[in-house]
Amino acid sequence: MNNMHAPENNIGSNISKADNIKFSHLIIQIRHNTGNPFLAVIAVDTSNLAGAFINYFSTAFKSKTHIINGNDENTVKTVFDNENKDFLNIVNIFDIDARKVDNIMQIILFSRDYLLQRKLRIILICNFETLEKIQIKAHDLISVSSFADYFSDLSASISYDLSPFPEKPAGLVEFEEAYEALLEYKKKKDINNETLIRKLLDTGNKAYTVSKNQIALQLFEEGLQLSEQENDKEFISLFLGNIGLIYQDKGELDEALKYHKQALKIDKQTGYLQGQANNLGNIGNIYYGKSKLDEALKYHKEALEVDKQAGYLLGQASDLGNIGVIYKNKGELDKALNYYKQALEIQKHIGYKQGQADQLGNIGSIYYVKGDLDKTLTYYKEALEIYKEIGYLQGQANQLSNIGLIYRY
Repeated sequence: MNNMHAPENNIGSNISKADNIKFSHLIIQIRHNTGNPFLAVIAVDTSNLAGAFINYFSTAFKSKTHIINGNDENTVKTVFDNENKDFLNIVNIFDIDARKVDNIMQIILFSRDYLLQRKLRIILICNFETLEKIQIKAHDLISVSSFADYFSDLSASISYDLSPFPEKPAGLVEFEEAYEALLEYKKKKDINNETLIRKLLDTGNKAYTVSKNQIALQLFEEGLQLSEQENDKEFISLFLGNIGLIYQDKGELDEALKYHKQALKIDKQTGYLQGQANNLGNIGNIYYGKSKLDEALKYHKEALEVDKQAGYLLGQASDLGNIGVIYKNKGELDKALNYYKQALEIQKHIGYKQGQADQLGNIGSIYYVKGDLDKTLTYYKEALEIYKEIGYLQGQANQLSNIGLIYRY
């Protein structure tokens, strides 16, 4: 399985230019594999792209390729019945419903001990939504790339992509250590409530960062109850806002709105400007999610004024970008462009590179809608160069896909 020099001139010839960018990028990374056999799970957006990947693997590995029909999730189990360790197993799950994808991935996750024993590498070629679910369920299964129609995510560097089972992400380790420390602290006889409140907030934030939302919610609710007992308005507001974010992630927008408005009311009472701006922005995001664009615009503009009052430049840039998004969705492209450019100037002033690239991409998207593909390409390429400079792989992949869309025309 170490040699992958089969000719591939025509392998991707029947796919679009945008799909070819995705295809070519993955193939470049696959060539860096110099070790054990691997399982390739293919769940891409077009049948031609799926066929190109299967054709490549079959050509590169010839008789060592075992293609499994993923339309029946039970057939995936044949991967683990195969005693020939030299086989490359391909599961093609193109164009099947989300339930079957989940079932197939569950089989793979349940078989992790077997995978460790065989040192079988996993390559997941899937859409971003599926990848997110997998990453939440199993940190030790890594994808080389995931592809969606317009965007793609490169989840790790080449040296990391094909590692069979990488170490736990640093954020997950931090959460586990904080959670264990919290449980130990609760066992003490003499507990300081202020210390416990801080530990609940810190551990909840760490849980939220690694998508342990149910645990985060429990910790935030416990912290809120304790803060209310202590009548600590600062922490009451923080816990209310964080609970609102979790309900927002769950799609329970009315519940989220209730918590953010409670937090905003307290922040106004205490005069905490940054808290006010944060909650105003979150309320604006909720109304945007409810397609109430005028309400969303009102709250984001109010957030901008509060951030200006506080002199918080990063917050101002975020507010300006959010206002730009709303105007774009309202079809007021010139206004959107104006706000994106204001956001870009602030990002340049404070030296926040990722923010600069994000706004360059947003500006490019306006010119794309306007039909000015030359300007679109200029801004997308500039964004891509910054993402490369800071090593932000997801941003690079997004812009590569966007650029691919332009060349499709």
